[in-house]
Amino acid sequence: MMFWIFMAAMTLVLLGWMLIPFLRRSDSGGERRASYDMQVFRDQLIEIDSDLNKGILTETESQRSKAEISRRLLAAAEAEQVETATKNAPQWVTQVAGLGIIAVIVIGGFATYQSIGTPGARDFPLTDNVALQAQMRQDREALDASRTSQAEAEAIFETRRAALEEGSFPSINTVNQEQNDLVNQLKEALVTRPDDLEGHQMLARNLAGLQRFVEARLAQGTVIALLAENATAVDHIAHAELMINAAGGYVSPEAFRALEKALVLDASNPRGRYFAGYTANQYGYPEQAYRLWAGLLEEGPEDAPWIPSIRAQIGAIAEAAGITRPDVLRGPSEQDIEAAGDMSADEQTEMIRNMVAGLASRLANEGGPAEEWARLIGAYGVLNETERAAAIWAEAQQIFADDEGLASIRAAAISAGVASE
Repeated sequence: MMFWIFMAAMTLVLLGWMLIPFLRRSDSGGERRASYDMQVFRDQLIEIDSDLNKGILTETESQRSKAEISRRLLAAAEAEQVETATKNAPQWVTQVAGLGIIAVIVIGGFATYQSIGTPGARDFPLTDNVALQAQMRQDREALDASRTSQAEAEAIFETRRAALEEGSFPSINTVNQEQNDLVNQLKEALVTRPDDLEGHQMLARNLAGLQRFVEARLAQGTVIALLAENATAVDHIAHAELMINAAGGYVSPEAFRALEKALVLDASNPRGRYFAGYTANQYGYPEQAYRLWAGLLEEGPEDAPWIPSIRAQIGAIAEAAGITRPDVLRGPSEQDIEAAGDMSADEQTEMIRNMVAGLASRLANEGGPAEEWARLIGAYGVLNETERAAAIWAEAQQIFADDEGLASIRAAAISAGVASE
């Protein structure tokens, strides 16, 4: 109760201080504009006499100036006779308006606080705040401890990848032996030059290009360590991306922290926002993932490397978030894939890698509706990747053996040339 009395008293004091001029009684009956002009001209005549006495003006100049000012003085006198004096508003109107302003501010402020405020909420001491933050850190550490680490995820993915390559699913890696040898030479040379920042940056990029992601993320980790406080958001995003790729699309606690550092440095980075949405979806927050990715789709550009991956997944994310958006694509469209023909070789590789990591990895790990499998087969068909399309078609036949959706997948396989009618 004392709080409300104190706040009411303070509010009234402040309002009264601000509105004193507004509420003060004025006995002025108003003045004519011409009256002010006449007084100015009279003052000028006095100044002319003063300047004449000081020798600033000659007699001739003085007489000429007096004649001109006298003419203006007579004109102002004539205007004064016909000009209507300005009048202030009645005093009671001014006072009522002032009191009305006070009432609106006081009553409106009180009503607003009652509506959106928290009356009676207790104080939140600093000690409680610190304790809450400590509890949140403990919860975060517990969550991280319950999730598979980066090293464990890499080992699991490597085992899975090796098993797939031993079976019918073809390897997605196209080894360039010459580039592979050059990268190995660079890696060996850097053993004796551990502080060579540019060398480690080049090593990380080339290892990533060869899809040797585990080695690439280690090299990028060295880059981050060498840069220390000078590491940019782009450096941390690259580190997080390499960790995610090395783990087969899984976001480990280490990748999460790398991405968190990047977004602290630059929350507007589109690649960082893409991986933030990817992480949010994987951690069970589809609404947040949808908002991030929908924003990226609206911003574009269409040839951005993350757009195909977003289009491949945003439909399922919208469904998980309970958001109805019929215009989103549930997989990369044929137009997206055909657009790769206008890109450079590096851009095509990046686009394909993102598509495979985004859609194919998710379908392998989490599954998905038949139309998404059909879309992926169609995408491989447009790119003339018949072996990959055939492998997806073979896997889909096992998963959708007794499902009506197999018909749409078969149609896509026929269109891609990996199934007969």
